[in-house]
Amino acid sequence: MKRVVERASIIGKGNILRFLEKILDEGYIVDNRNKNLLIKLGENYLVLRRWNENFLAITYTRNVVPRGFDVKRVLGKISGYKLKIL
Repeated sequence: MKRVVERASIIGKGNILRFLEKILDEGYIVDNRNKNLLIKLGENYLVLRRWNENFLAITYTRNVVPRGFDVKRVLGKISGYKLKIL
């Protein structure tokens, strides 16, 4: 999540929540491995880890596919997820 927030900080501090909402609105689930989801947003990737009933962002990469994931398929659009600030 730190990298996601750092990326959003580059865009502008007032846009952090909008950037995270954009990931949920425009992102596609590319792969599902164990408790991790790989989300594609444009040329960037976000790894979400399932934690209890929620997801926690753990990695954000630009133009690099995280190791261990298959990006040759798209599982579907992200739907039904909400942002929760802890």
